[in-house]
Amino acid sequence: MRNDPAQIQMVLRESDLQSFADAYCRTAQIRVLRIPDRFWAWAHHLPVGVRVWLYGLFGRLPDLIVYHNLGNGHALATSIELKRPGGYLRPKQRAVADVEGWQVVRSPESFVEAITEAAAMAEKIKGELSREGGFLP
Repeated sequence: MRNDPAQIQMVLRESDLQSFADAYCRTAQIRVLRIPDRFWAWAHHLPVGVRVWLYGLFGRLPDLIVYHNLGNGHALATSIELKRPGGYLRPKQRAVADVEGWQVVRSPESFVEAITEAAAMAEKIKGELSREGGFLP
């Protein structure tokens, strides 16, 4: 079956999911921090010592950190790691993800769900802050 959802899910690559996430955030005008894939391709050609330093500095970041503005210079950040169906976190990623509460998404639908939940949480926080008089100085 050519359009069978189960078959489509099996061929979803992480790069496809990343492309979807980039396009979704760009269209919805959602602020995102992401280390571009080109950066890692470039880093691969650096001397080993520099590469190890860069991996130590940036290698523990999730694929996306999504920001929802709360006002007054504050934001709610959601850490999202993109994995293809059946993909898994590397041990170092798992250690950081468990401590920092990363959301691991494996489909475009679960990505939209994670973004929608984060936006709802940001709106709830903004509502609470407006009732309480805003952020403390």
